[in-house]
Amino acid sequence: MATNKISYAAADNYRMARSKTLINLDDDTFYLIQIPRYAFVRTVWLFISSAYDTAGATVSVGWVGNGETANTTGFISTDVADCLVEGLKVSMSDTLTTFQGKYFNDASGLITLTSSKAGGTGGTMLVFAEYTVIM
Repeated sequence: MATNKISYAAADNYRMARSKTLINLDDDTFYLIQIPRYAFVRTVWLFISSAYDTAGATVSVGWVGNGETANTTGFISTDVADCLVEGLKVSMSDTLTTFQGKYFNDASGLITLTSSKAGGTGGTMLVFAEYTVIM
């Protein structure tokens, strides 16, 4: 006999969120997009319209919250972000530190961006996130 473990938790819509335009950021971690509890983040994008100008500069996109230790490279690691090159970068699951999605099941959270200019000038960028809330 089979045991019934069917879940009726479902969502039929997706939400897109965008950060403010980030220009010449200081060396720090910045809170960008608030993610509600029970949200599943599907994909995160980093759009760099003006690149950083110094070798050694780095950018990563991560998260904080959900009752867990913050992960500054949780969505886009520094090698994928490559802030010295303009363009659209996307969260990938090709490294151990970068994940395409994240479920915020225990608490709400925030998508973060960590910047290090390496003594130069930071670029201009936006972060986008697609998520759904599953109740």
